[in-house]
Amino acid sequence: MKKWLISKVKDTDNIYAMRDFNGRVGKRRTPWEAHLRPFSETTTKCNRNGEYLLNLCAEHGLVASNTFYQHKRSQVLTWYKCNNINYCTESTTTGQKADHAKDG
Repeated sequence: MKKWLISKVKDTDNIYAMRDFNGRVGKRRTPWEAHLRPFSETTTKCNRNGEYLLNLCAEHGLVASNTFYQHKRSQVLTWYKCNNINYCTESTTTGQKADHAKDG
């Protein structure tokens, strides 16, 4: 995701970024608690793209909104192949305004 694009968003606007990040963020842990909610994936470790996603969230005040809601095991990963997962992010100020975050 281009940082210059995010930087053009007004502070009063909400950001929703949906992308195939091909990342795993793993379980909630320091220093990422503010960007992962209670239902983050706990059976996997964070990979390089997951670190990228978490850094993007930290830099721009975003959260991985997939982690707001408890899903059936088959729905925890929006898409899975080897070590790839899709994530949706949203501004931390939007809180839980979205009904759910699920691909498909």
